[in-house]
Amino acid sequence: MKLLLPAILFLVSFETANRHQEAASAWIAPLFGVIAPKDAPILVATLILMAATVIVMSVVFLRQRRLEKMDWIALLLVLVFGGMTLALHDAIFIKWKLTIFYWTMAAGLAIAACLRKNALRLLLEEQMQDLRLPDHIWARLAQVWGVFFVLMGVLNLYVAYTCSNVVWVRFKVYGCTAILFLFVLIQAFFLARYLREEKN
Repeated sequence: MKLLLPAILFLVSFETANRHQEAASAWIAPLFGVIAPKDAPILVATLILMAATVIVMSVVFLRQRRLEKMDWIALLLVLVFGGMTLALHDAIFIKWKLTIFYWTMAAGLAIAACLRKNALRLLLEEQMQDLRLPDHIWARLAQVWGVFFVLMGVLNLYVAYTCSNVVWVRFKVYGCTAILFLFVLIQAFFLARYLREEKN
């Protein structure tokens, strides 16, 4: 949820700049040099995404006096890959950012499993203290989420390399959100059935 506002601003700024490419190119040129009008929208959106993410994370840090590990990872990836996109005028870096994020989550789950820990369980039990599941269900959920993150990273690269910037931006905001929502919904139905069985 913390990254929802930056994602929305990323989409809105891209769509606005895409409708006014000449103006977007002129606006960003003093910061990053001469930019072709067709390339300006993704650069403007990337700059807005970076600024919005820094502001949101700063507010969270000031209120909570700390950031979660996922927050630090998201912030670092946005700054590194967003910075590379702006410096090199190449959208592929900000596109790769999403895949790296997904694969980092998958790697985190895999490493935790090798250490006989369940990162997903630690995260969800902290957020949902009433959630109690047997160990084998937690292990299965972690495996499913790991595979999901890997596949989402691959899917993002497919869209990034085969589709236009317009399609990729809309996929990033609308498509990934819809897929994630559907994935969580399917798991919710599975867990609800399992919990009913346990209760009976």
